[in-house]
Amino acid sequence: MKSTPFAEWRTLSDPEISVNRNVQYMLLGLGAAWLIMFIYVVLITLRERKLRKELDRVRHMVESASTDR
Repeated sequence: MKSTPFAEWRTLSDPEISVNRNVQYMLLGLGAAWLIMFIYVVLITLRERKLRKELDRVRHMVESASTDR
């Protein structure tokens, strides 16, 4: 087995390091954006459920008030 001298080892040049770092930041940004969108959709869904329950309660109150007359 032939040993490789240390000088021949592949090292990343400055532009390659910069590109890798930029890709990491881009992926982190995309992940953060998806997480924010997911949380937003969950919160909107919870609000919608709450509003539907409130609307059903009000509808029931109106119906029971009209039948009491």
